[in-house]
Amino acid sequence: MLLATLGYLQEYRTYAHIAADFGISDSKLFRAARRVENTFIKDGRFHLPGKKALDKSDVQYEVVFG
Repeated sequence: MLLATLGYLQEYRTYAHIAADFGISDSKLFRAARRVENTFIKDGRFHLPGKKALDKSDVQYEVVFG
């Protein structure tokens, strides 16, 4: 189960595909992956910026078409 969950978090293939590789149900893999993701979310070290983080940034982007 741990390897299947880590495989999902690394590759983000479908639950059904990974579950079939490991011989488990996709719903069981889904619940395990959600538990790991929720643990990461609760731990501050794994925080990702929100959707509007780029809007609040002072970084300017230049788009070049060639």
